[in-house]
Amino acid sequence: MHMDILHYRFMQNAILAALLGGVACSTIGVFVVTMGISFIGTCISHAAFAGALLGILLGFNPLVGAFVFSLLAAAVIGPLADRGEFNPDTAIGIIFSLMLGLAFLFMGLMVGPKTQALG
Repeated sequence: MHMDILHYRFMQNAILAALLGGVACSTIGVFVVTMGISFIGTCISHAAFAGALLGILLGFNPLVGAFVFSLLAAAVIGPLADRGEFNPDTAIGIIFSLMLGLAFLFMGLMVGPKTQALG
């Protein structure tokens, strides 16, 4: 079997990117699991979805809305999780439910087809 494909520059870049991504994700993953916040990625992504929908609904850049809502979710999760009254994943679950509910609300308020929000 020949390894001719490894002589292409794009394959070398792809392998390098996979190696660097694997090292970065595994390093961060250890801290995420150790801190008990394994649900954080889902929560922040749904916050971004709600922010993007608000941006579409109000007519401004959805990327700005996604960024602001992601930061807002992180800013609320931090103090909630630090209070120590419950598990950090519980605080994340509360914000996740709120953001998902807002996303459905914003999508329901949109007039016409929803393909712009989903595409």
